[in-house]
Amino acid sequence: MAQNGNLWFAGDLNISFSGHPYPSKAVQNDFRDFCEAEDLEIITQDIANSALHIVLSKNLLFGKSVKIIEKPIENRISDHNLILAEIN
Repeated sequence: MAQNGNLWFAGDLNISFSGHPYPSKAVQNDFRDFCEAEDLEIITQDIANSALHIVLSKNLLFGKSVKIIEKPIENRISDHNLILAEIN
């Protein structure tokens, strides 16, 4: 856990938390358990079939609203959609 509670990371985690369970329910549960133990929130976990995620310390999210936006981009650029997080 970050000493000051200000940790975030984003990227292709190769785990889908919603939709098709990829790579497996066990991997999903292990990562969720890790996040819970480290006081982290997977703010993108409800995007179906997405392996791209944004994870933040719950401390950073306290009292804030989160809006997730998914935007398609051209396949020549990436085989994933663009994921944006608006935190107010």
